[in-house]
Amino acid sequence: MIRVLFLLLGLGTIGLVMAAGGGLVFIDAASTIVVIVPSVLLAAGYHGPGALGAAISAADGEEPVEAGLGAKHRQVLQSLRALLCACGGLGFLIGLVHMLQNLSDPTAVGPALAVALLTGLYAVIASELIVAPLIGRIQVLGPSEAVVGQQEED
Repeated sequence: MIRVLFLLLGLGTIGLVMAAGGGLVFIDAASTIVVIVPSVLLAAGYHGPGALGAAISAADGEEPVEAGLGAKHRQVLQSLRALLCACGGLGFLIGLVHMLQNLSDPTAVGPALAVALLTGLYAVIASELIVAPLIGRIQVLGPSEAVVGQQEED
């Protein structure tokens, strides 16, 4: 529970700094949707929704997992991390295309550029400040612990 509190405090601090610079200019639903939704759906489609949920649960849990299972969970979360970055890049390109299409209208250039930049920002926050620490949190049983655990089950 204390980890969740510190996670929220850390992300909240970033949010406060962003809000202090100009209010809600850093909040954009389209940018959030372009980064988060396809990333989660593609990761679930590639690995299966159960594997994605199990990897997140293993990273959030306190119990160590077997080495093979831990490697699979890390692989699932690494895929999610890469997909977040890829979707951030795609969102950036989509925003630039919208911006270039509207160069004749100066009032449309700013919002399109904001979408382009915010998708990158959201991708970095999600992949590096949320998913990357989850990957490091997956605890793996050592070889001797795995053998002892199997003997107890028998």
